[in-house]
Amino acid sequence: MAPHKAYTIVTSNISRTKAEATEVSSSRPTFEFEFSFFIKDLFSKNKQHSIVMRQVKSSSESNSSIIGVCDLDLVQSGSKPIHICFGDPDSSPNNVVWESLSCPGKFNAKAYELNIELENGARKVFGWKRTHDVEGVSLATKKADWLNFKMVESESGRVVARFVHHPWYGKKRGVFEIEEFEEAGKDWDRIVVLSGMAVVEYTRKVSGWSW
Repeated sequence: MAPHKAYTIVTSNISRTKAEATEVSSSRPTFEFEFSFFIKDLFSKNKQHSIVMRQVKSSSESNSSIIGVCDLDLVQSGSKPIHICFGDPDSSPNNVVWESLSCPGKFNAKAYELNIELENGARKVFGWKRTHDVEGVSLATKKADWLNFKMVESESGRVVARFVHHPWYGKKRGVFEIEEFEEAGKDWDRIVVLSGMAVVEYTRKVSGWSW
C-alpha cells in the first residue's frame, strides 16, 4: 500500500550542510534544513542548533520561517540525547514546545522513543526503530544499511512512518513515507520529519560521519 504522503530528502549544497524535503507529488520543496558539523556540536562556544528546520514560503515571500530545531547532546545527555523544539526558540522562546527522544543504549541504540502531546491534547508514545523491511533494494543492501527506520505507535504497534535511506553517496539522502494519523492533526508531517531527521543525524554523528 502506498503511503499517505512521501517526502524526498535531497542535499542542496556542496558542503552537505543544507537539505530540502520535497513532497513526491510536487516540484517545490516544503521544508528546508540546515545541519551543523560534528565538531561544532562539541567545541563551539557559540552553540549552534544541530538541525534547523524551515517552512518554505511562497515565491512572493522572501524568507522561510523556522518551525523547528534539534539539539544533539553527544556528550552529557544520558538516556535522552536528542532534544527537538517545535517553533523558533531563539526569536520566540515562549511560544515553543520542547520534547526529548530517549534511547536505552546511547551509542548502540536500535530504538528512539518520543513521548509527545498531539493536537487533540493527548500524549502518545512513538518509537523510531531500525528496520530491514525496505522495498526495492537487495537483501545484502538491506542488512548492511543501518539508516533505515520505521516509526511505530507504541500502544497499537502500528507503523505510522518510515525513513528509507538512499544507500549510495549523492544528493539524495532518503525518503520519508508517512501514513495518515488523524489524532496528530495538521502538524503530523512536521512531527514525523523533524523527529526522523533528528534520529538519522544522531545515528550518523555517533558513527563518526560529519557530513
